[in-house]
Amino acid sequence: MPHRVAAHGTPRGLGAHECAGDNNREVLDAASPTKHHQPMFARCYQLKRDAAREIYTERPLIYSPFFKECIFLGSEGFKHLRVSATGERSWNEQVQRFRVLPLGLQILKTTTTLRGYRRRRVPVPGSKKTKLLQWWTFAEFFRKKGVGVRVVVRKVGNGRLHFWSVMLDTNGMGQVPNLTNAAAGRA
Repeated sequence: MPHRVAAHGTPRGLGAHECAGDNNREVLDAASPTKHHQPMFARCYQLKRDAAREIYTERPLIYSPFFKECIFLGSEGFKHLRVSATGERSWNEQVQRFRVLPLGLQILKTTTTLRGYRRRRVPVPGSKKTKLLQWWTFAEFFRKKGVGVRVVVRKVGNGRLHFWSVMLDTNGMGQVPNLTNAAAGRA
């Protein structure tokens, strides 16, 4: 079941709640750390986060033609959009990830081509045993939007596949593209 789409073609929640004065290049400019202190940007951040959470929690499982099984969309994956291994991501980076989330979920629903794979053994706390962590990366370029998106699926030990992350795939493109209504469609 596809995400609900507003009359203008934008998945509900991402374009429908655009903030007054929301200049996407400005919002995504990591060089302006004071943006998150402005009340208008804080409100805009909240709207983007809530819209992304609604889309993310709408369907807890996504069937993947690559894995031929479902990928779980759990709270750990959504939390990873906001927090990395080194701490909380900047608000600009979080908004960027919230905006491309629908495109990342679309990739998981359609892709049959793997972009990357890595694995690592990690110790099990309080034991001499280790468990295997695996990550699969998928990417697609959405021509009409001029944006590349990467999505990561993770598996811990014998657990289930779960969404882990989504991000812009600049892949040497240089500037961050304008993401106005980026989730509206794909080429």
